[in-house]
Formats: sequence, C-alpha cells, structure tokens
Amino acid sequence: DMHNDGIQDAIALVLAPHYSTFSVKSYVGRAQEEAEKLGNLTIHGIDSWYKEPKFIQYWVDAVKGIYNGMSEAEREKAVLIVSAHSLPEKIIALGDPYPDQLNETADYIARGAEVANYAVGWQSAGNTPDPWIGPDVQDLTRELNEKYGYSSFVYAPVGFVAEHLEVLYDNDFECKVVTDEIGAKYYRPEMPNASDAFIDCLTDVVLKKKESVL
Repeated sequence: DMHNDGIQDAIALVLAPHYSTFSVKSYVGRAQEEAEKLGNLTIHGIDSWYKEPKFIQYWVDAVKGIYNGMSEAEREKAVLIVSAHSLPEKIIALGDPYPDQLNETADYIARGAEVANYAVGWQSAGNTPDPWIGPDVQDLTRELNEKYGYSSFVYAPVGFVAEHLEVLYDNDFECKVVTDEIGAKYYRPEMPNASDAFIDCLTDVVLKKKESVL
C-alpha cells in the first residue's frame, strides 16, 4: 500500500524498547526485504529506544507512585522486579545485546525512583525444547522471598507497552499466585498504553530517527 501510494521513505518502529536479532531485527528486516523487492521504497528501522528519557521517566514515575503509597516499614521489605519477554538462551552466545539492555533499563529506573532493592527477571518464555533466558519472574519471586525475606513485590514489565495477555496473565495472575502463596503483597504499575507521556516518547523516537536519515 505504501508503495502504491508513492511513499519513498518510511520509519519502522517496533513497540518493544530493547533490540534483539531474534525480534526487532527480524521484524524490520522482513519489511526492508519486501520494500527492496518493490523498489523505490526505503524502510528505516529503529533498533532500540530503551534509553529514551521519556520512556525511563514514565517508569520512574510509575514505580515511585507505588512506593509512595507504602509505609516506610513496607518499603524496606519491598523489591522491584524489572522484566521483559524471555528469548532463547542461544542469542547470548551470539552476542545479542538484549539482556544487557534490560539490565541497563532496570538500573536507570531504580536509580531514578530511588529504589535500592531490585532485580531483573524474565517472563512469557516459549514452550520449546531450547532453554530460554532466566530467571523466570515466578521463580525469582520465590527466591527473593526465601533469600532476603521480601514481603512486597513490585513488577515492572518494561519490555511490554500495554496491558495485554502477557501482562494481565503472566504478571497479574501467575505472579500474584506466587505472592499469595508466600504471603506477600503484589503490585504492578499501570502500563504506558496510550498515555500522553508515552505517545510523546514515541514521537521523540520517530522524530530523532527522521532527522538522522531524511
């Protein structure tokens, strides 16, 4: 349709903030291959946008909002779990930056929200014979409770942007089953969805790419 409409340049933005050869590169690559076949159409892909200031600020504010509602005693026993969609472990051996980018994101958010206790987890792994990146958020919840006695868990699934099944089920149901089981409190900030702050973030990402390539 873009080719038929005479569009010669397009910017591809995958709604996943972290780059992986398994996901973002694959999605954008397929669009670029098709554009090349058609001719006179160039797809300019955005690799990642996890460092975008407004993206980090959204999550800093969201996490702060949860912690501000806690008593000082509860905050001391609370832990933030920052997560994203797991991918097959084999990407790590190939030098994929995906895990490191999630770790960076967790550091930025924890620093901005002034949260001392935090960890990185993975969720929504596929059901395949190959191992996927861990620890899984449910296993991590149990481990943090047993090891450090945390009794309040704040989940920030920053690899996703909306309240879809992987958040509503994998976090709000499966993780809450675990927190209920261990007698801990469950918290999850609202996802970015179509909030003005998040739309402003995506606008900045696209405009920066436009300025660099067009």
